[in-house]
Amino acid sequence: MLSPLRKIQAVTHTAMDGTLSQRVALKGPRDEFRDLADSFDAMLERLEAHVAEQRRFAVNASHELRTPLAISQTLLEVARNDPDRDVDALLDRLHAVNVRAIDLTEALLMLSRADQKSSSPANRWTCPCSWTKPPKPCCRSRRNAGSACASSAAWPAPSAPVPCCCS
Repeated sequence: MLSPLRKIQAVTHTAMDGTLSQRVALKGPRDEFRDLADSFDAMLERLEAHVAEQRRFAVNASHELRTPLAISQTLLEVARNDPDRDVDALLDRLHAVNVRAIDLTEALLMLSRADQKSSSPANRWTCPCSWTKPPKPCCRSRRNAGSACASSAAWPAPSAPVPCCCS
């Protein structure tokens, strides 16, 4: 009679150790134990899929963030070896790369939150300005100077509102 519970317990301990691919897969009559085992298996399946999605997101985010950092490093190395370097031009280019990295980070955060698929209004991000009026100075400092919240030189406007500080 306790055999089904022992099997559920064994899979639970395996999951607690980090292996989410094991399932109870209880056979037999449809009773409370089987319903519990099936529910637990469904929960493990969703959890395993969520963990895999988070891993893919982390890999993609790391790859995307590496690009602006590599550009900054290259700009600094070239400037360091150029005796006739234009410091103002270097600062402008580094600023543009930094703005792109910040925009990229914000976009990745937005994607991360969108992946939660939450329908709660508290978790939905909207841009109060709807990208129809010029950004406030706080946006200009984070994005290309004078551009609207809708875009920057590096990022075309997405089809849905994104977070901004224009409120």
